[in-house]
Amino acid sequence: MLAFRCIVCHERFDFASGETAVVLSHIAYGYDFVHDRHESIALGWIFVDPEYDRPEFSHDPLRARVLDIARPAGWAAVMPESAERVDAGYFVRLEALRLWALVEYRDGSRYLEGLVRDPEWESEPGGAEFSEGERGPRDAVDYASPSERTDPVRSAQWGAIVHARYRGEHTPSSRHVPLLHFPRDAARAARTA
Repeated sequence: MLAFRCIVCHERFDFASGETAVVLSHIAYGYDFVHDRHESIALGWIFVDPEYDRPEFSHDPLRARVLDIARPAGWAAVMPESAERVDAGYFVRLEALRLWALVEYRDGSRYLEGLVRDPEWESEPGGAEFSEGERGPRDAVDYASPSERTDPVRSAQWGAIVHARYRGEHTPSSRHVPLLHFPRDAARAARTA
């Protein structure tokens, strides 16, 4: 499971007590997360690199904060293959999820999204990717439970979505996600009882 920690203080988030994680986009790679109290510090960091040399972090245009996380329990993101692989008849690859994240969007809506992470970032507090990204043609088309990974019907559905995307057709992801109960929900219920 992904170590979900603040990029500034490196401490874990205490979602059960109501703490949230502010979502920040990194200028050169994926996403990082900070406590509310560290947001201004992270936004003030400069990425010193001749190619960038400007603020390291900015707010994600879609996602405001993570409200809670859960273990992935064997689920995977269904990712489109490269154009070359699609031409060869291979439409999707499965990428193991590192976490489920209950995400609050800037419009106030909430979605469950899978987080993936490149192994090279394992020892770092950040560097995660939302598998759905910006919901573009290269982003996840669905999520697969352990029992669906080899299901030919699901594979055909995923392939059809990817094939349509490569033809330029607008095809939304199927948003097939598990029903999860988060510790924060239980803590909130206990406080109001």
